Amino acid sequence: MKAVLIEIGQILGSFKGKFAIIGGAVPWLLLANEDMPHVGTLDVDVGLDAEALGDGEYATLVGALQGHGYAQREGLRRFQLVRQVPARDGGEAIDVVVDFLMPRDAEIIRNNPPLIRDFAVQRADGADLAMRFYQLVAVAGSMPDGGTNRVEIAVCSIPALLAMKGHALAGRYKQKDAYDIYYCVRNFPGGIEALAQECRPLLGHASGERGFRHIADKFDTFDGYGPTCVRRFVEDTQALGDRTPDQWQQDAFGQIDALLRAMALRG
Repeated sequence: MKAVLIEIGQILGSFKGKFAIIGGAVPWLLLANEDMPHVGTLDVDVGLDAEALGDGEYATLVGALQGHGYAQREGLRRFQLVRQVPARDGGEAIDVVVDFLMPRDAEIIRNNPPLIRDFAVQRADGADLAMRFYQLVAVAGSMPDGGTNRVEIAVCSIPALLAMKGHALAGRYKQKDAYDIYYCVRNFPGGIEALAQECRPLLGHASGERGFRHIADKFDTFDGYGPTCVRRFVEDTQALGDRTPDQWQQDAFGQIDALLRAMALRG
C-alpha cells in the first residue's frame, strides 16, 4: 500500500492542494507506534476538493492515474480504481483499491455526457474537513514497478479523520471504523488533552460537530457499539497482543470517553 501512496503522490504532483489522503491509511501515516502497530489497510481513500478541481480537472486527475495502471474493474463500485502491485516475494500480485470521495454538499458543474465513462466520485459526510485540516507528509520507499522515490503528500489530520470516522460509524457497519477511532485516540502524541485541543476547532464546522456527536453516541458505554466493535475487530484480526478482549473493550471506552469529556462533549 505504501508503494501505491508514493506512486499516487508522484502522478498527482501537479494537483497539490486539491486532494488529500483520508481513511484507514491515515493512522499508519501519522501515528507510527512500534508498541502498537496499526493493522494497516489495502484501500487508499483520496478526498478531492471537487469545487477547486471542477468536473474537467478531476477527469484529468483520474485519467492521469488510469494512464499508469489504475483501472476500473467489474465488481468494483463507480468511484473505485484498482492498482495491481507485484508481490515482493514473487507471489500473486496484490490489489490495492483506490476510492475517490468528495464533500457531501460540494457543488460542481457536471459535463453531459460525463467526461469519464461509468465513473463518479462518491459523496461522503465530513470529507470537507480533509481539505481544511491536513498536513503535508514526506513518504519514501519503493515504487510499485521498482525503483525508490520520495514524495510529499497531503494527509488529513487526525481530528479530521476522527470526525469522518464518526460519520462512518453512524452510516455503515464496519468494525474497523471503531478500531481506527480508538487507535488514533490512544496513540496521539501528547495524549488526550493535546488531541482535544486540536479537535476543538472542528466543532465550529457542522460536519465536524456531527461527526464527534456520532462518536459520543456509539461510544456511550462499555457495552456500546463502538467498544464492542473494537473488541470484535481485534479478535478477528489476531491483533490482541498481550491484552484480553475485555481489556481492549474497556480501554476503547475509557480513551474515547476521556476525549469527549476533554472536548466538553460529555458531562
